[in-house]
Amino acid sequence: MILARNYLDIYPYDRWSESTVPVYRQGDTFEPTVFEMRSGSTTAPKLLTEGDLVKIMDKNGIGTDATYAEHIKKIIDREYIFRSPDSSLSPSTLGVGLVEGYDAIGLELSLTKPYLRREMEQELRKICDGHKSKADVIRESLHLYQAVYTKSTNEIDKLELALGRCMGATPLANAAWAPRGGNNGDDMGASQM
Repeated sequence: MILARNYLDIYPYDRWSESTVPVYRQGDTFEPTVFEMRSGSTTAPKLLTEGDLVKIMDKNGIGTDATYAEHIKKIIDREYIFRSPDSSLSPSTLGVGLVEGYDAIGLELSLTKPYLRREMEQELRKICDGHKSKADVIRESLHLYQAVYTKSTNEIDKLELALGRCMGATPLANAAWAPRGGNNGDDMGASQM
């Protein structure tokens, strides 16, 4: 019996159709009909294309037809991913390091999953539909993002270690993390990088 589909819930390109698993309860025993050792290796799932990513963004309520390209361009420009010669999107070492680091921090609202962005887009739609005021959404969003920012800065060493592991660099010991450039908070990074 399958209890959780796990990655299959977010990766629609694989299907659980290879075999049926009977229901077992703790303490049950069974006698195998075949016991054989086979050689082989696992393979990674194929990389996403821009079209695949747009479908996933759409499924998660992130972006619109007018903004999908802008979102993808931004993560390419920030070097979180890169476009391979075959047009697939590959994670960069920076992208992998950030995902591992933020996952290690264990944020309640993960920065590496679509939930936070999806919630923000839902709140923006509520403004457009007249169900919430702009001031309320800004206040609530600032409160939410402040909690994420505080936890991230308090546990910055986990992010630094993950980035160091992935990028083969020494962690930024005692680096002062602050916004770089602009005043829109869009560029976050270490001031000593």
